[in-house]
Amino acid sequence: MERAALENQLSGHVGATLAAMSLFLSGQAGSIKTEQPFKLNSRPVQIESQAVQIESQPVQIESESVQIESESAFEFKASSQDSDFEALVAAIIGQESNGRYNLTNPDSDALGACQIMPSNLPSWSKKHVGREVGREEFLRTPSLQLKICKGQLGVYWQREAGKSEELRVRRVASTWYSGRPHLWNNTKPQYYNGRRYPSIANYTKSVWEKYQDVKRLNDLAKKIV
Repeated sequence: MERAALENQLSGHVGATLAAMSLFLSGQAGSIKTEQPFKLNSRPVQIESQAVQIESQPVQIESESVQIESESAFEFKASSQDSDFEALVAAIIGQESNGRYNLTNPDSDALGACQIMPSNLPSWSKKHVGREVGREEFLRTPSLQLKICKGQLGVYWQREAGKSEELRVRRVASTWYSGRPHLWNNTKPQYYNGRRYPSIANYTKSVWEKYQDVKRLNDLAKKIV
């Protein structure tokens, strides 16, 4: 890969869904301030003719009360056999909340980083955590959110096994957004409580693009680490 292209890929801003991959590359660990999207500051990557060197400033991410635990959906390991699924989880969280674990939707009252509907929370938490989790506990506990989110997305992910990569990702995203995987390319605008939301096609396309961004950075990490 040409030097300019590699530097551009590494130093470019790829959005909140890729925040933890930057942490992975710099060897840092941290926590988030859930009221705001991720903010990362790093110096440009230095690439020499014989070896790739990465110099970065420590990632400073403020935290008030919520600590992201080791099972965070934003953690990536180049050796992980589930890297495609982890990329999907990161893309869904980036699409739904930009990584804000205390977010509630003013129209649907969807909750947390993955925007789970309150009506689904009792059954999904019992299925994936072993007990019913209440609204307040859910919003203040990122680890519970991630267990439930990843557990339910995993059900949809396995259901779509055998399809092409793009179709699999977009059908899972369609199920998460609308409950109907076959509408993954439907262009009809969506409305909730009188407010207009993106069409299912636009939503699933955006998730697919975020998924690809995560995978590109993950693949790049494998080459230079």
